[in-house]
Amino acid sequence: MQPNPLISIIIPIYNTERYIHRCIDSILAQRYSNFELILVDDGSTDGVGVVCDDYAQNDDRIRVFHKDNGGVSSARNLGIDNAHGDWIAFVDSDDFVKENWLFDYVREIDKNPRVGLVYQGIIRLIDGVESIKDSVEDRVFVEDEFVAAYIYLDRTANNFGHTCSKIYRADVFNQSNLRFNQRLSFCEDLEFTFRFMQKIDRIATINSYNYVYAFDRDVSLGRINHSYEVLDRLANIVNKQLSILDARTEEVCEELFDSVYNFRFRALKSLYKPSVNSTAVERRNIIKKYYTTYYGDLNRIDLSIGNEELIVKVLALRNARIIDWIYRTVFTLKSKLDKISSKKDK
Repeated sequence: MQPNPLISIIIPIYNTERYIHRCIDSILAQRYSNFELILVDDGSTDGVGVVCDDYAQNDDRIRVFHKDNGGVSSARNLGIDNAHGDWIAFVDSDDFVKENWLFDYVREIDKNPRVGLVYQGIIRLIDGVESIKDSVEDRVFVEDEFVAAYIYLDRTANNFGHTCSKIYRADVFNQSNLRFNQRLSFCEDLEFTFRFMQKIDRIATINSYNYVYAFDRDVSLGRINHSYEVLDRLANIVNKQLSILDARTEEVCEELFDSVYNFRFRALKSLYKPSVNSTAVERRNIIKKYYTTYYGDLNRIDLSIGNEELIVKVLALRNARIIDWIYRTVFTLKSKLDKISSKKDK
């Protein structure tokens, strides 16, 4: 890798006029300045497209593309198609970065020129307050340690799938024609990360926190509703992609298994949230899948606390109608108790 690499920064943009100045200004203030900024206006209906054009007129590192609305994946793909950099990074238009964001990436790339993917920690912005909840350390994972990398980033750092937490080696995109799956409406970043991992042999994580992930807008590009569909998709993606990587080795098999079925448990419990209007038929069809397809694996997990043990034991009844009634009763009662406890705490 050449010194002083060119970084392509891609920002998919949709109706974020209120936040785009903060985002772009933070990038233009970077300590490391050898970058190009690709702004992809994904059919916005507010004035953000005009704002982007104004920035491009004043800085020749900025290019703007306007397209019909097609979703975040299509916007990212258009940016990739037009990127000239040695490395590619993604920023959501409602987020922003600290001045050392690119500098810390490049410093790690210089230290480990064979690395294909570099992770940083994330700062969360909630109600105007910044906080760091990740615990990313300086580490390098080689190919036969990618499962350990997944477990570490998913469990410890809690940012495995986020595109905003990493920088990608650009020649991997070009040589493999690797792009985001535009058919996926959620979890597209997680699925993409797994496919990218199949094309590289080194991953680095660095103890730096320069990306500010904002929760202070109504609908964040990176925020998803943890519905049954989302959680079930997460479980399926993790299970499939880890198998493709031949990752389920004897040493870490149980941890991977635990990760997949954590999503399974959360998905099933999400059906019984008071805010979810699932029908009895929908719930019972899903329950049938759990006791016919997932029961054996769920029963293998060491469950010593929590209501997961109850979920597994009830599934053994193999009667969707009875199981649904028990779950509705249990989770309704739990919801009421949680409300009472919350009121007491106040």
